[in-house]
Amino acid sequence: MRSCIIYAALCLIGVLGESNLSNSMNLEQNLSQQLHVTPALRQSIDMLKYSWEELQQFLESQEAENPFIEIKWKTGEYAARTTRISSSADWDELNGIADDTVTIESLLLEQLRMRVTSPEIYRAAAYLAGNLDERGYLVVSLEEAGEELHLPPEIMQQSLQLLQSLDPPGVGARDLTECLLLQAEMDPSSHPLALKLITGHLHDLARGNLDVIRRSIGASRKSVEEAILYIKTLNPRPCSALQGTAAAPVTADVIVEYTPDTPQKFTIRDMYSPRISINADYIPAASDCSEEVRSYCKERIQSGKWLVQSVAYRRNTLLKVASVIAKEQVAFLSGQDHSLKPLNIKEIAGRTGLHESTISRTVRHKYMDTPRGLFEMKKLLSNTIATAEGETSTESVKQQIRNMIADEDKKSPLSDQRITNELQAQGIEISRRTVAKYRNEERILSASMRRLR
Repeated sequence: MRSCIIYAALCLIGVLGESNLSNSMNLEQNLSQQLHVTPALRQSIDMLKYSWEELQQFLESQEAENPFIEIKWKTGEYAARTTRISSSADWDELNGIADDTVTIESLLLEQLRMRVTSPEIYRAAAYLAGNLDERGYLVVSLEEAGEELHLPPEIMQQSLQLLQSLDPPGVGARDLTECLLLQAEMDPSSHPLALKLITGHLHDLARGNLDVIRRSIGASRKSVEEAILYIKTLNPRPCSALQGTAAAPVTADVIVEYTPDTPQKFTIRDMYSPRISINADYIPAASDCSEEVRSYCKERIQSGKWLVQSVAYRRNTLLKVASVIAKEQVAFLSGQDHSLKPLNIKEIAGRTGLHESTISRTVRHKYMDTPRGLFEMKKLLSNTIATAEGETSTESVKQQIRNMIADEDKKSPLSDQRITNELQAQGIEISRRTVAKYRNEERILSASMRRLR
């Protein structure tokens, strides 16, 4: 019996050495097809991309499943703050109260649960449902999603088809054309010419070139006009009906506090800090049990040790990445500047010694509470554009484009080429195609569509 207790104790304090996790993490960037990723290492990698809410749910489930785990959540001045992101300058103290607002993701998941499909397709479709923007458009490519989920292209394609078959019609589209096509294809009363006009003549429709369309498809003007009237009944933003509903509560993962007199000095803290410990009270009793029970205790203790170290690794990685962001974006976050400095994942990797994929997981769905407000960490990253004086951030250029369009003469709006010329005159090396891309990303109409008639 004594030897069994010693054995269990050794499991408790020595199954996993302090360096094991860090050594395993160093293998992350070197993993190849011939090496098998253990469940414990996969758990550690996955925990990097958990949001605060996902982490809390995961840890609670682990505590419920593992009798050796005890979790105490941090309370007090720096306990987790829950709020909602708002563009308003006024802050409502009631914003921190969670509600049961229905989201498009929850509606889609409810429909998916009613469909008979394979576990792989359901998992992939659920993942895609969580990667839609407010319009209902898919914002992640199937290739990226497939790599993230470790699923083949054919499964991803089937999952997309399943998602696009759900309500509201048009959900899961990747662009405007696909959005309108999905709605027209699902409508039994669709106009006979609708699909042809959507696939080949959207630009002509936007410009009102009815004669061009009529000559191209060989149809009468009346038929074209009827098809256009039908297309106008379709919804280019299928999930817009949910706009205006209360935003889901967001919990900050880290808080950044700058020193008023010297903003270059700052304090950064993690917001949740759960304290996880291993409860050894069950070990003596287990020593009198069967080999199967003792084996179970060993496995559960080992799992608990992995969990403790995985959470510590996530915390340290998060703070390390957040510190670089807080230092580089001090002017923006402290309110001294309105533009972000150029800062991308590659640069953070160089400063922290972390792999780029690790940083990508770390900033996913993580929020930073700053003097300027609550920001998703990945939104504080910005790629660079060359200028005559060095380089500037893409967000800064987008802001300039927004300002130029806001101040333009609406009777003679700025074309993409005129915007390009003005930016180039300021020393910004940018092409007309890039300007058009940034304008579309900001959901700003083209000059012809902005012109007042």
